[in-house]
Amino acid sequence: RGRGKGAYSERERKIAQLLLPYLARAWRVYEKLELLAAEQSVLDKLAVGVVFLDAGGAAIHWNRFAEEIFGANDGLSLRTGLLWAWDRRADAQLRQALDHARFPGRLVDEAAVSAPRTSGRRAYQVVIAPLRSRFRQFVGAPAPVAVALITDPERPGPAKLDLLVQLYELTCNEAQMAVKLSDGKSVEQSAEEIGITYQTARTH
Repeated sequence: RGRGKGAYSERERKIAQLLLPYLARAWRVYEKLELLAAEQSVLDKLAVGVVFLDAGGAAIHWNRFAEEIFGANDGLSLRTGLLWAWDRRADAQLRQALDHARFPGRLVDEAAVSAPRTSGRRAYQVVIAPLRSRFRQFVGAPAPVAVALITDPERPGPAKLDLLVQLYELTCNEAQMAVKLSDGKSVEQSAEEIGITYQTARTH
């Protein structure tokens, strides 16, 4: 309100009083949406597929990595909203793991399933676990009760060399060796790719 317009009238104050609760609620919703957007951006940066599942076992939300896995149609996909493995044995294990996660209470609630791929590449690794908390933001909508984490061994996450150096006080070559070995490469392969001798690689 411009300064030249003078004080608010009684009628204007009453209108503002009526609007304030709605404006405050709209602001709270806006803040929640901003937080959810930030959480989504973090999930999309992960080199692991994250799929949230409701009480019926249906996928209600997933990150970008999971979407890429489903889009590849290579052993895992979404069929009528359900997480589905192409291999019959793996799919049966997946159904059982989902049931355990949706109705937790056993000594071990988490379950791991290896899902073979039609391409012949290394199988996806799927870990399904229950979510211990319920989320208020899903009131009135299907809420997630379990999460599936999908790892693709053919697409290892990018290791941060500088972080390895800082955390473990490694040299640059030692950090590179750690990355190569964690990717499943042999000492010989790692040495050749880094450009050092086999004996030096063994020392590292």
